[in-house]
Amino acid sequence: MNSRKFRFAASICAAMICVLLAALTLTACNGDEDEEDNMPPVVVPEVMSLYDTMRARADLTRFLEAIKESGNEKLISEEGELTVLAVDNQGMLALLDTMTAATYSIVAQRHILSKALTAEQMLKEGAELKNLLGEPVTVVRDNGGYKVSIDLGYGFYETSTIRVVDKQCTNGLMNVLSDISFTTEPEPDVITEDLWNKKENVMEVLNACYTRFAQFEQSQMYLEGFRINRRSVHSLSASSLTPQETYSAGYQAINCANLITTYAPAVVERDGSFSEKEMKSLVAQAKCIRAFVYYNLAMLWGDVIYYTDTSFLDVTNETPDQMAQSEVFRLIYNDIDGALNDLPAYSQWDGDTITQFIRNTGLMLKVELALTMGKYDIARSTLSGLDRDFHFGFINPTSDYEWDNNYGIINQFSEIIPIYTPQLQDLFRKEAEGDTDGLAEEWTGIIKTSAQTGLKIASYGYWAALKRLGKAQEVTGCDDHELLMPFSVREISSNPKLRQNPGY
Repeated sequence: MNSRKFRFAASICAAMICVLLAALTLTACNGDEDEEDNMPPVVVPEVMSLYDTMRARADLTRFLEAIKESGNEKLISEEGELTVLAVDNQGMLALLDTMTAATYSIVAQRHILSKALTAEQMLKEGAELKNLLGEPVTVVRDNGGYKVSIDLGYGFYETSTIRVVDKQCTNGLMNVLSDISFTTEPEPDVITEDLWNKKENVMEVLNACYTRFAQFEQSQMYLEGFRINRRSVHSLSASSLTPQETYSAGYQAINCANLITTYAPAVVERDGSFSEKEMKSLVAQAKCIRAFVYYNLAMLWGDVIYYTDTSFLDVTNETPDQMAQSEVFRLIYNDIDGALNDLPAYSQWDGDTITQFIRNTGLMLKVELALTMGKYDIARSTLSGLDRDFHFGFINPTSDYEWDNNYGIINQFSEIIPIYTPQLQDLFRKEAEGDTDGLAEEWTGIIKTSAQTGLKIASYGYWAALKRLGKAQEVTGCDDHELLMPFSVREISSNPKLRQNPGY
């Protein structure tokens, strides 16, 4: 019997026979003296800085690399009070589309809080909890542990599980996150056919449609940013997050539009305050949003899934077939042409002259499609009927893009990201007239470079124009197969009819 078991047995006997206890205990202690003298001293773990604590862990090497590359090493090494939501190595693979300093910086700052908070304190902070990027962070209890949700904007969320909780450091607290995944806001409550009985039903879904459209556009421009920067042009793959987010956001907008085009006509008979003219205007806007999204999906991916009904609501239905890019262009061209006369001539929203799909918006989309389809005579005639000072864009709640006076009136609306501008009309007109010498350089001239990262900031229409002009590979250095984007692994696995683009 070893010394510890012996002492335990002796203490039990002591409660019964006091005299024997004294003898046994004395014998045990004397017998153990030499053994205990040779045992190594107990080492109390040293409390280290956040940086040193992470450096000591083999499962945080990728996150530590992000900290170093982003210049945040000093921040988490010095005195202070921070909370670091460190991402384990497996999670980092899901977060990084490309190994650039800019991406590292986003990942690092997204997972640092400027307060030292335990998981319980983070849970109680609620809506006040934000990371260094100012993004809302939410902590909730989950099966005896904690889950973290970070609002990435435009309906996208990063979610994870806290695997290591409240590790004390000299300058704050460290948690380790695992099981990283990405989710989007749920679709608006689907209003089934028998509940489409008021004008408000249609307006509710149309507002959601505009929101989803803005989410798609923000994600599309971020995606195209990878292709126009030589440091990241080859970085996208079927496992990359950004193509998956963009594709998903596009179909969320399409699904909302399909609800309106399917159910809105019946509401006229059920709601006397809803006129035929109003209904046609709202349906025309939904059709143009849908056409805009389909155009850009087909431009980015080529052959895509195409449907204009509400079959997506019925999980028992078969997934529609993948449609050839040229056929998608033909169908949405006809859709736009048929909707033009029902679009409002001017914005009907008080104080907003930019973000509503009006007749000029539809005409510009028709021009862009006509150029893509080689219908240059139609592009020229359509341009002649456009308002020269027309602007169209979408609301950007984060207001973190960089623009200058080339966009005119857009500068009065810091929250508006431009899509169609007088400058784009001029570029479209030159292309329609065959005046393409140096046109790619003119398009490149509207691209801005971030002063913080040195990366080009994508502008709507640039990537598509480079492809139409046959200059994409020369300007960006992309390979032939990279003229199209990869379908995500998730989409391929969930839809057996979806064929991956060559080269991925």
